[in-house]
Amino acid sequence: MSLTIIIGGQWGDEGKGKVVDWFTTNYKPSVIARFNGGNNAGHTVVNGKGTFKFHLIPSGVFHKGVKCVLGNGMVIDPAGLIKELKELHDKGVKTDNVLVSDKAHLVMPWHFLIEEAQENYRGKNSLGTTKKGIGPAYSDKAARTGIRFSEFINKKFFLERLEEVYKLKSKELKAYGKKLPSQKSIFEDYCKFALKLKKHVTNTERLLRDAQERREEVILEGAQGSLLDVEWGIYAKVTSSATTRLGVYQGTGLLPLQNEQVIGVYKAYITRVGAGYLPTQMDKKTQDLIRNAGNEFGVTTGRSRRCGWFDAPLARYSAKKNAFTEIVLTKADVLGVLDKVKICVDYKLNGKILDYIPSSEAEFNRCVPVYEELPGWGRSTSNIKNYKDLPINFKEYCKRIEGLIGVKISIVSLGPSTHQTVVVS
Repeated sequence: MSLTIIIGGQWGDEGKGKVVDWFTTNYKPSVIARFNGGNNAGHTVVNGKGTFKFHLIPSGVFHKGVKCVLGNGMVIDPAGLIKELKELHDKGVKTDNVLVSDKAHLVMPWHFLIEEAQENYRGKNSLGTTKKGIGPAYSDKAARTGIRFSEFINKKFFLERLEEVYKLKSKELKAYGKKLPSQKSIFEDYCKFALKLKKHVTNTERLLRDAQERREEVILEGAQGSLLDVEWGIYAKVTSSATTRLGVYQGTGLLPLQNEQVIGVYKAYITRVGAGYLPTQMDKKTQDLIRNAGNEFGVTTGRSRRCGWFDAPLARYSAKKNAFTEIVLTKADVLGVLDKVKICVDYKLNGKILDYIPSSEAEFNRCVPVYEELPGWGRSTSNIKNYKDLPINFKEYCKRIEGLIGVKISIVSLGPSTHQTVVVS
């Protein structure tokens, strides 16, 4: 068996959904599992059935015989999950293969209200969250006031847990001047959700471990990006879950293997949405050009993304943290609108070149990028099928990125469709 772990190497939005779909087509796994986050994620897949934007369901759901697991490391809004399942059903996609861990935690109505209140309270220092209740749901998990799916699908257990937690959350929201819907209405709504989702809920840890013991192919799909990891990201402008390889095992129950394939997904440039410093942010004219060419608007929020030049120091950091075995470079076609491209090769802090990423956000915010400028290729590459046919300057750009990160690029993505994918030979 091999585990193929697909993880974003930047601040998310790297194109992981398409990459997962491509690997599913070519590797024929028995299981694909999400291991972190919730519907704050947004993965896009474009195929013969249309364009699909997933927030919770793994991107391999189209493939017959593949079990799609929402792992125990996730926090899940049941209404959001039901909406995704219905959208797939309405387009003729079967969803009996979607399975939810009975240890995954619920996003509850108070989580949305608390997150919105906290963001409003922070004012100009807000984190720029998606306001999907993800952070408060993870906070409750750590505080032992969360509600698991195993309780959710049992009316008796759910009512007992709801009565206990509702009192605590009512007091918490009172401090923000907010009021919860009645306990009765929450109970009734969530019981309706439970009826629709109960058939999907199971012990996914056992399912995954059984696949591991049978030496079957398994793909793990990360959400967000490594630089947003709550432990290893650029704190405090991070997400609330473990987004790196280290979160895989905790979020699924799988054990590490020696022959794991760990795919780092990077854009050929870098983007960031929400709050936080983007060291290589482009000038407005170039940024607008790239944003429009690359459709850089959030899948979950619709917010425009800030765009920057490829940041090699951050890319090296995430490559080492995840021990990437290979890289998929996405949206390289977008840079075809430029005659010249830049790569940040180092940072300067207080006039000195750094060989590390500062742990302090205050220090990181003072880092100044050191650039190399390379000739662009100035033309579209979206219809190219073979790596050898790509422009020389395109291939030189890829080689320079490989040299700076220290990991080989195995695949380049030249457009949103799964077929617009070229294996490097």
